[in-house]
Amino acid sequence: MRFLKLLILFIFSSASIFAAEKNFATALPDISFIGVAGVRTYIDSNENKDVSFTFDSFEINAMGYMHPNVRADFVFGAHSHEGNIEFDVEEAYATFSNLSFSTGVKVGRKLLDFGRINHIHSHEWLFLNAPFVYSNFLGEHSLLGDGAVVDVLLPFPFFMNVQAGIWRIPTHEHSEEEETQPFSPAGEIYNIRLWSSFEVGENSELEFGMSGLKGHGAHYTSHTDRIQMAGADITFKTWPSAYSRIMLLAEVVYLERELPIGFIGRWGMYVYLGYRIDKQWETAIKYDWSETANPEDEKKSGISLIGSYYISESLKLRSEYLYCPEMQSHTGLIKVIFGIGPHTHPLQ
Repeated sequence: MRFLKLLILFIFSSASIFAAEKNFATALPDISFIGVAGVRTYIDSNENKDVSFTFDSFEINAMGYMHPNVRADFVFGAHSHEGNIEFDVEEAYATFSNLSFSTGVKVGRKLLDFGRINHIHSHEWLFLNAPFVYSNFLGEHSLLGDGAVVDVLLPFPFFMNVQAGIWRIPTHEHSEEEETQPFSPAGEIYNIRLWSSFEVGENSELEFGMSGLKGHGAHYTSHTDRIQMAGADITFKTWPSAYSRIMLLAEVVYLERELPIGFIGRWGMYVYLGYRIDKQWETAIKYDWSETANPEDEKKSGISLIGSYYISESLKLRSEYLYCPEMQSHTGLIKVIFGIGPHTHPLQ
């Protein structure tokens, strides 16, 4: 926390110094603030009940160009975890663009480009609950690593992009008896992603992606824990009118894990169907199904109903009702997502 405060103070101090010099006014970074808060209700067949107000996260984002082809991004976050507020540097990386052969490079701490949504901050997802396959295979939070990724725009008559990266992900130590702890990749990780999109008719677009990941699981420091993951996703969007949109998103992921007991293979997937009614209202349904990454062959599924109201570009309300048949549980979420500043994310 002390380190985060000093880093934020340094950024604002530097900005003030630059602002004092007229010739360096353009060196000021773009700074944004984003917050997420709301209320959660839960009940299951065992009559476990809970109603709680939640402060999910608060982010400070700073972005600026150090050179016409070199950009720096910093994301400082405060997140609620088991009732405690934890501070961290979520992302801090430099982007080198317009290199030879349509190549770009990103170096630093970054959300990994695996799957359709891992590289997007959760407050910009189309839903509130993470898909089960993401929380089961990538960890309770989005997969984050320190390293570098090379980004290449392939010379095809249509858009096709390939990314390959190498990362170091922190290891959280667990004892032999803690195999049921949440799983996540750890240690040295290699990933690759291929992404493409096409126009389909005058008002429609089709995207597809393929992802791969190889490295270690969270227990590799105490015993054999090697992993490989492969995923595929497809997105179809069509715009019936200027402000309405229909969106279908589906993703499937396969995990293979080598443990002392041998190899285990696990699957997970989700399907999202959303309808943007007009400029402010959107409704959607999402189906989740996933096995866990643990040796026990457990499965979890759920169906969600989602509603969103966009008050402005920087303020929205979102609600989600989730029913899980295995536990006969009902979870309700209502959250407000608010922010100021120019911070943006990849379009969804």
